[in-house]
Amino acid sequence: MIWVFMAVLVITGTVLYFGFFKDKITFGTISIPAFNTGNIGIVQKSIDIDFSILDSEEFKNLTPFEDVSPFEGKVGREDPFKPNQ
Repeated sequence: MIWVFMAVLVITGTVLYFGFFKDKITFGTISIPAFNTGNIGIVQKSIDIDFSILDSEEFKNLTPFEDVSPFEGKVGREDPFKPNQ
């Protein structure tokens, strides 16, 4: 039981080291940025929304959906667990 506990500690320490404390995790030619890259807490000061799409011809030619009529008929079955016949 002690060996299993020590193995879990080593695996947890390895994951924490490579996941949080190193800048990048490198697997061959693939480089993955780690969690702690220094970009945490940066707030974007302004949001720019481009409304020019509303003036385009493609947008003006769109048509709305037709109204959906309400369902008419019997809803459900008496025994929903009985197979359909």
